[in-house]
Amino acid sequence: FAEVLGLPEVGVEQSFFDLGGHSLLATRLIARVRAEFGVELPIRTLFEAPTVEELARAVQRGGTDDGRSAFDVLMPLRRSGHLPPLFCIHPASGFSWGYAGLLPHLADRPLYGLQSRGLAGGGEDLPASVEQVAEDYLAVIRSVQPEGPYHLLGWSFGGMVAHAIACRLQEAGEEVGYLGLMDSFPKGPAGDDSPILDEREFYEGILTLAGYDVRAESFDDAFEPGRIAELLKRQGGILGGIGENQVARLYDVFTNNSRIVRKYVPGRFDGDVHFFLAMLEKSPEMLDASVWEQFVSGVVDVRPIASRHDDMTQPGPLSEIGQSIAEKLADRPENPQSIDR
Repeated sequence: FAEVLGLPEVGVEQSFFDLGGHSLLATRLIARVRAEFGVELPIRTLFEAPTVEELARAVQRGGTDDGRSAFDVLMPLRRSGHLPPLFCIHPASGFSWGYAGLLPHLADRPLYGLQSRGLAGGGEDLPASVEQVAEDYLAVIRSVQPEGPYHLLGWSFGGMVAHAIACRLQEAGEEVGYLGLMDSFPKGPAGDDSPILDEREFYEGILTLAGYDVRAESFDDAFEPGRIAELLKRQGGILGGIGENQVARLYDVFTNNSRIVRKYVPGRFDGDVHFFLAMLEKSPEMLDASVWEQFVSGVVDVRPIASRHDDMTQPGPLSEIGQSIAEKLADRPENPQSIDR
């Protein structure tokens, strides 16, 4: 723990995430456990057993997971807490592990990630619309939290889904206590005809998620599924067990999410929106969040973040976002809930 976190020492009862752990460091820790003990642990084990003491017991039990739980639609980042959960919706890539960096900032609050169907492969049909995704995830959310107030956060594609879920909850007479959008922009009736991220750019993101520094290393021959699978296996950790076909499936999920969001026109949410605006490497028109005013009846509270769009869940930006969410929620009365699922 101390070596991965860069700390002189770590107490056995201290949480990996409370000490500054995030998704990238989590992949390194899991790879380190595998190298030292020969035990494969699923990523969700670290979320459920984030202290040295708890993880040691998990290692003693031995790893039996084949890595598939890393692709579950519901990814519990923290199950316990007395405050209403925060549900975090994935970007177009489909993964939500990156939200782990919020954990130190949102004490006593369960956090759940929602992840794309189809990531695990197996021929599962991909959704045909954002509306279909929202209905699906709403059912998953209700299985954890049957009634409100509901708290939702989404990055990019996930922001559109979070907004759609919030609208559906209100239509059902439920309370939405918080809606946060991380650099997510509606395309509107005109849609979006800009190019979808190509395979090279997408696979660079997957390698970054697995722990490679793609800016420092050369991967000129790597950008096809078979080679990506080899590199992921070499790195070990969360994505180390997936094969060539599943790597290709990850790109299918991404391109499908990118397509369906382009033809989605949001409804109108009756409330405020907490908007996190990535400020770096953007054209002037992409620095204007007022486009949301036609889809929101309340205030669009814009918080500038010194980040590129693609780096919003990196440790620095996400720490700033987590602190801002904590401050926003602290201003609102909430009914304690005993949730441990």
